Amino acid sequence: MRILNTDISNTKEFTQKLTIKHHFIAAKGVFTQQWITAKSYLANTVIFIFIPFILALLPILMFNALDVDDATISNNFFGGGNVQYLNGYIVIGVNLWMLILAVLWDFSTYLRDEQYAGTLESLLMSPARRYAILAGRAAFSILFNLTVIFLSTILSLLILDRGFLFSQQFFHLLAVVGIVLIGCIPMMGMSYTIGALVLRFKEVYSFINSLQWLFGVIMGIYAPFTTLPLALKIMGYLFPGTWSVSDIRAITMGSPPMLTTLGFESLNLPILWDTIIVIAFGVFWAVFGYMIFNKVELRIKRKDGLSKY
Repeated sequence: MRILNTDISNTKEFTQKLTIKHHFIAAKGVFTQQWITAKSYLANTVIFIFIPFILALLPILMFNALDVDDATISNNFFGGGNVQYLNGYIVIGVNLWMLILAVLWDFSTYLRDEQYAGTLESLLMSPARRYAILAGRAAFSILFNLTVIFLSTILSLLILDRGFLFSQQFFHLLAVVGIVLIGCIPMMGMSYTIGALVLRFKEVYSFINSLQWLFGVIMGIYAPFTTLPLALKIMGYLFPGTWSVSDIRAITMGSPPMLTTLGFESLNLPILWDTIIVIAFGVFWAVFGYMIFNKVELRIKRKDGLSKY
């Protein structure tokens, strides 16, 4: 017991001496590992590029079959504005949904994969800080998924809405990549909470399948969330991904931004205030998710141990 306590004390002392450089090395190691894995499964990446196209194609075909009048589309989708790029509206919603979900689920699926490989215990018992591991995984996730989603968006617009692809509005989309990245920040914090559930219940994929379509509905990927029932609409306001999708559509297509839908029509620079709110979401989920993850991890170490899957 004395030897064990000495080892624990030495580990704590070593961990406290770690510098920013060491944390960066740990994050870089996770990034490199994930990049090597992604290159080994290139076929999955190609398939992922086509999935958003298929998901966008289904409602577009349905809208064409229903032949909805322009006035209804203008009022419900664009706040009374131009209805020229309805297909582009759906394509952007679906692709941003896929991007946000990919960032949200990546850390939890990463932990589950480490469980399957039998390396999770070694990973979490290492001196590397949890936020260094998350930072490496998140950096790869954002860079990789942003590239894949960009290619998917180009493909989808080229087939479904070529007019929007070669319009000035599309270049507005390229100019707001920063808003897309800011929208990913709360997802990183929320991924910590989901990672805690993975450690506790040893499952993730059924949980993801249950929630991803709910998030798609409240984000308004196919139709504005303002047309949803009250309960789902409230959930949409509380989910940061809804704010990102709504604001990017507002910049590129002139649909109402989030604060406008809440009744703040006279507010100056609503997109700026929306971005500040999304950052606040990010800070909250980063702190809350990290606390929950640490609490669950410590409890499992004291009781079952990390190797009990």
